[in-house]
Amino acid sequence: MSQMPSENSATLRDVLFILFRQEILSVGQSRDSDIASGIELMKSRELAAQVVDQFGHESFLSPRDAKIESGEKNPFLVAVDWFDDLLTPGDSPTGEQSAEEARREDAIEAFMENLEIEVGKQSTIITLTLDAYHPKLAHDALQFLLDAYIERHIEVYQASGSLQFFEDQAAALKTALEAEEDRLQQLKLEFGV
Repeated sequence: MSQMPSENSATLRDVLFILFRQEILSVGQSRDSDIASGIELMKSRELAAQVVDQFGHESFLSPRDAKIESGEKNPFLVAVDWFDDLLTPGDSPTGEQSAEEARREDAIEAFMENLEIEVGKQSTIITLTLDAYHPKLAHDALQFLLDAYIERHIEVYQASGSLQFFEDQAAALKTALEAEEDRLQQLKLEFGV
């Protein structure tokens, strides 16, 4: 015959209540640190570089720089560029490559400066704002940033093997549940319930 639990022993319901209560407490206590780490990740240079690479550095440069990129130069800017070329030697292919990389770096900096991330007091809502030269660019760049953030967040915070752990736990609990259901069925037959 099976043994009935005593009044002092913990039931599965008690254990689940304690675990659930602990989860609520830990979520509330760590909310601020979770939000802060999420904001830092969204503001990271790594994600900014991904956005700039996705949309092209010319998309995030100032209108003056964008005009220079597209070939529209006014005479004053031509003179400034000419003096810059005199002062900075290097018409070699590596000089061109470094100029391209410098424009990319400027675009990354511009993106980071134009990105604003805010959280209201006692709130879990994060507001992202991007000042851009076209509303569609701002929308698309923020959407790409959020997608990249989610992907990176999963990489950073997912413990290795955690999915396998939960799959194993689910399988073990299913087996235990089936065994208890069989036991319950046997008891019902035995007592005619």
